Amino acid sequence: MDNIDPYKTKFKEERLYMSTNQNLMQHMRELIDRIKAADVAYYRDDNPTMTDREYDLLVDELKELETTTGLILSGSPTQTVPGEILKELPEGFDKETVREQAMEDIEIAQSKDYESWKSRFTKDLQSSLTEESYDSYLKILEKQGEFKEFGKCTYLGQIKDNKKYGGVIIVVKYEEGNVNYSLAYDEDMNLVSFTM
Repeated sequence: MDNIDPYKTKFKEERLYMSTNQNLMQHMRELIDRIKAADVAYYRDDNPTMTDREYDLLVDELKELETTTGLILSGSPTQTVPGEILKELPEGFDKETVREQAMEDIEIAQSKDYESWKSRFTKDLQSSLTEESYDSYLKILEKQGEFKEFGKCTYLGQIKDNKKYGGVIIVVKYEEGNVNYSLAYDEDMNLVSFTM
């Protein structure tokens, strides 16, 4: 008679699953670091450290891992547009408009209305959004407790291929603590990035 404890087997399976996910997340962080370093070398320093093909392969691998795991880590370059980084909003954006739109978009995201949230993104990004990733966001948000208020903002911008992007990092206060949201907009104030 086989003497296998189903609880121990389940525990081992859960540990293997957690270990695998931790390894995948660590690998995703490493890919993010390599891609960001390549962006700085290319856009800021004008000194590329890899070929375009090598860069594209790293980005494709990261996208595949994000799809497979359903996780998008904070600062993922798949959620940003590479280019010249500005320490302020570019011409054509104003702080009040960006702040108000960010607050509205965060409220839409918190409303549990996936279609409304999705519609705020540029058309080309809408096809890459999934209800599963949105549900992951909502699960994280539930742990934060009740919304309290919006806090301070930091503004930045980006220019790539003669297109301007305005961004904001906004602190949102919840019952269980603060969450930093990072949102970026194209010149028509459509979302090109939404992370927390």
